[in-house]
Amino acid sequence: GLILFPNIVGGNAGQIPSNSIITSAELSFYVENLAPQNKTLLFCKVIDSSNNGIPLADSISTWTKRNNSSNWITAGGDYNCEGSSEAVISVQGNYSVNVVNDIQYWVNNYNFKKDVAQGWIIKYKTGEGDTYLRSSEHSNQTTRPKLTVTYTLTPSDTTPPTASITSPISGSTVSGTITVSAAASDNVGVAGVQFRVDGINLGPED
Repeated sequence: GLILFPNIVGGNAGQIPSNSIITSAELSFYVENLAPQNKTLLFCKVIDSSNNGIPLADSISTWTKRNNSSNWITAGGDYNCEGSSEAVISVQGNYSVNVVNDIQYWVNNYNFKKDVAQGWIIKYKTGEGDTYLRSSEHSNQTTRPKLTVTYTLTPSDTTPPTASITSPISGSTVSGTITVSAAASDNVGVAGVQFRVDGINLGPED
């Protein structure tokens, strides 16, 4: 299954600011029926494998299509289950999972347009079964999936990052195939380093 919360990070009303520190985040949902009982569900955050920065859209995303601009790298969805929230489903009713780390991940990556806020792919931790969650279109609004987030704001980052080429040494003459290395630092963090020649990317971002 797929629960979407696209475009929850940004500068508009109702969005989480990109300089937020997430203090709590709870995803609540309602299980309609299940078979078998006592199954563990994993909530794996959706990732943007193409790094095109375009969020999902619930009316467009399918088993093969991510959105109008791209397909999933892997049919069924691109996701990361590392550190995923878990819920043991035993009976019909309301459940919730802590998703602080996932929301903070999306906030941290927002300014880099990488893995923008997406949602979760829900899968069994082990085995198979049939578990049905009520959707955002269910007639009972109180049982629709809901994301509740609290946060604090951090001061704006006004210190630019620094980067320098460490190999080859400045001023040296090279020929043939060489390896170019660089060092980068920032007071907040470095998301990646991209070499460019005359405005054109040289190799993938590291």
